[in-house]
Amino acid sequence: MAAEGVRLERVTNRRGAVGSCALLAVVSWGVAFTYVARNEWFDVHDLRPFAFWCILAGAVAYPTVRWIQRWAASSGTAAILGVASVTGVAFGIAWTFFVMLILGGWIGGFGFPVLLCWITGSVFGHVGSAVFVRPRLLPAAAGLALALPISTGVVLAWLSAAPPEAVVYLRSGATADEVRSFWDESFTSVEDRRFVNTMSAADDGARRGIRLSFQPRTSKEQRARILSAARSLPFVEEVLDGPSPSREDWP
Repeated sequence: MAAEGVRLERVTNRRGAVGSCALLAVVSWGVAFTYVARNEWFDVHDLRPFAFWCILAGAVAYPTVRWIQRWAASSGTAAILGVASVTGVAFGIAWTFFVMLILGGWIGGFGFPVLLCWITGSVFGHVGSAVFVRPRLLPAAAGLALALPISTGVVLAWLSAAPPEAVVYLRSGATADEVRSFWDESFTSVEDRRFVNTMSAADDGARRGIRLSFQPRTSKEQRARILSAARSLPFVEEVLDGPSPSREDWP
């Protein structure tokens, strides 16, 4: 009878681990879905391939989820929630880098922050596995599972903050080849070119303008070099550089 109870508990824990892995996949995908919905369904087509990677992440996380369950069964203290949270964050980061190694630059094609999605899902999955073994930890786990992803999101938002945009106005006599050379970003060095994020038309009715946005974490010195190169062009009339007060803290 005791052996049957042990066997049943082992099977139940396995089912709980599978459920926790499913929770990891669903929450990760759900964060991406929420992000897309809030951005008027922009890049909604990315959700289907992202679902594949979320399901795969849940399958790969099974050993760590089972490890958390065994630890929770033997210790039973609230400290296991801290261990589960750290494990969840570490797995989310590791999984993101693993997928990055496979997809290369294509991972940037997803229209949502995949790192935040997988960290959130991983924390929910690993903390949930501990709660499945120790249900009394549910109140503390619920707060922790929400607080950690929110904190991570704040940090990621700070890290991804982009410096102010600038508008380059061209002289009225600029030739088509000159304008084309600017759009091709050949006005700046190859090293600095990677800090330019997007270029878009910004005509004011009287003058032809091009708006420059910059990659997140572009330094002031890197941005200044790019704008200095733009000012040095003979067909550039003015570079309108008005940093927003809310962006004064960018590095």
